[in-house]
Amino acid sequence: MHKLSVIDVLPPEDYRRGYVAGFFDADGFVGLYIRNDRPTPIICFTNTHVHVLNWLRTLVFQLEEIDYIHVYPKSRQIKISRWDQVEKFVNIFKTLCIVKRRQLELLDEAIKKRRELIANRKGRKLYANQDIEAFRKIEQQIKEEKGNIKKHWEFAVKGFFPIFG
Repeated sequence: MHKLSVIDVLPPEDYRRGYVAGFFDADGFVGLYIRNDRPTPIICFTNTHVHVLNWLRTLVFQLEEIDYIHVYPKSRQIKISRWDQVEKFVNIFKTLCIVKRRQLELLDEAIKKRRELIANRKGRKLYANQDIEAFRKIEQQIKEEKGNIKKHWEFAVKGFFPIFG
C-alpha cells in the first residue's frame, strides 16, 4: 500500500505554477470593471467541480503569499479581486500564461497606473475623470483581447475538427 507523502499532497513550486497557469489559460478569466468611477480588477477561475477549485485555491495560496481568494461554490468560481492580490497573481503568471498573456499584460498596465495615482495623490479623491477614461480604455482592450482569443479558438477548432465547421 502506498503511503501519502508531502510531495503527493503539495507538488513542487514550479509544478504548481505551471499547473495553475495551464488551468488559468483554459478556464480563467481576466477582467477590469469600473463601477461608480472605481476600477476593480478580477482574476477568476471557473470549474464545475468544487474540489478542483479548492485544490487550485490551495495551489495559488502557496504562491507569493496570495492569501485573499473568494470561493463561490454555487457559481463554481474562485475570484481574486483585491488590487494587491491581483498584482501578485499577474506578476507570477503574465510570463507563464500563453493564451491569457496579453490580458494579464493589460491588467498589469492598470495596476501600474493605479500605483502611480496613489503615489501622486493630492487630497482624498484618487481617480480624476481622465484617469477613469484611461482605465476604461484598458478595460476595452481586455474585452477586445477576449474576442480575439475566441476567434482564434473557433478557427483552430474548425481547422482541426472540420466536422464542427
